[in-house]
Amino acid sequence: MEGDATELYGECGVEQYRRMIGLVDNERGGHYVIDFFRVEGARVTDYAFHAFQSSSTLELRHAQPSPRKHWTLAGVDSPDKLYFDEPGKSLGERLMTGETFVPLLPGEEPRLWTPERNNGYGFIYNVQEYLPDQELVYAVWNSEQQERLHWFGLCGGGDRIFTGLCPDLEGGRKHAILVHRSSRPITQYAVVTCLQHDARQRMPVEGVASLSAEGRHATALAVSLPEGYTDYWLYSPSTQTMKLLVQGQEWTVTGRCALLRLDREGRVVRADCIQAQSMSYGDYQLYGREDKWLTIDQIDEQSGTVWVPERPPLKGDTPRFVRLRSPHKGASVVYRVNSMHVFGNRTAIQLTDSLILSKGIVRSVTDHEMETLYPLPLGVAEKGKSPFAGKRIVGQRGGLGTIVGVPELKKLQIQVIRPFTAGEAFDIVDLEPGYELQWL
Repeated sequence: MEGDATELYGECGVEQYRRMIGLVDNERGGHYVIDFFRVEGARVTDYAFHAFQSSSTLELRHAQPSPRKHWTLAGVDSPDKLYFDEPGKSLGERLMTGETFVPLLPGEEPRLWTPERNNGYGFIYNVQEYLPDQELVYAVWNSEQQERLHWFGLCGGGDRIFTGLCPDLEGGRKHAILVHRSSRPITQYAVVTCLQHDARQRMPVEGVASLSAEGRHATALAVSLPEGYTDYWLYSPSTQTMKLLVQGQEWTVTGRCALLRLDREGRVVRADCIQAQSMSYGDYQLYGREDKWLTIDQIDEQSGTVWVPERPPLKGDTPRFVRLRSPHKGASVVYRVNSMHVFGNRTAIQLTDSLILSKGIVRSVTDHEMETLYPLPLGVAEKGKSPFAGKRIVGQRGGLGTIVGVPELKKLQIQVIRPFTAGEAFDIVDLEPGYELQWL
């Protein structure tokens, strides 16, 4: 699964904000999670992690304590002395039921008072700073139920690791938290985590190593599994050809992300072109799905069906998901596939989720504005343009238009294509012919 929120942080100067997470099974029924998180253009980035609902403790390895002393995470690198940045005064230590604080400090009130905005780091206290002494830092959370969560994180030059405690919403339980801070202009986090339900159980992951791969900004990891199996990972923020020497043979991947699992004899046990067009390892070759975008030329919003003028490029079972985007190449939306039917060179894809974002009834309408009988809260944005902007509004009496904005709960700014009438029921539809579809 991958998400990209660059547009959300673009106004802050961030040039890329992308995360890919995968759940991977090993050969013994266990699992691990791999996480590639990339941020470009930020001044400081923090990757925060905590485990378990119950209280837990945290052990950290492959990092040395820093001589710098802190109490809250808010106080780290702060140019000013914060009034709560002392033992016994942090927001996290004093939080009680109902989001109240005991004892109160000067300037705080018992009712209708909250800390300043963006002050969450004031709730993380008993902070210790560490400097990594290896490429991969290893952390272990121990729960009250004797469960363990193992965390392996890739570090770069100048990175710092902070550990501390943070409370639950009632202030009762204290969670051990880890924060990986980077000041690099381009930060590539790569993390592997796995859960050990019992100390007597064998770990799903026995170790993680960072490898050197050929390719611009390519990240390569080796994840050691029980019984002599090893998972090799290649990841890149952009499509390219990457190469990695694996057990004396060259593994070549064209694309962005791929997995290769070998046994102790070097035989291929599993391979996945996760976001890749192809891979090769010795005589072994594998081809991934096409990244081709198909144009949707017909839509039935009531049944949630879209048509594309081509046959599906995949063989075997019906694809579980498709990605849809506007022809302007903006943000995309993932839909689950309910069923698929092929008619000659055309394919009908019925989606599980409705294409209708909202419904309403026209109260009055002009060429550029519509008033509705009922409010449309999903269309009003606190900041920036409405999520309904650019969407089709389809009337049951034939009215048709495009939404320009939603300035008020019962008011739409529209471009009318076919006229609406008072009392006409309408649907606001997520897409229209001309949108593009990609198989997942």
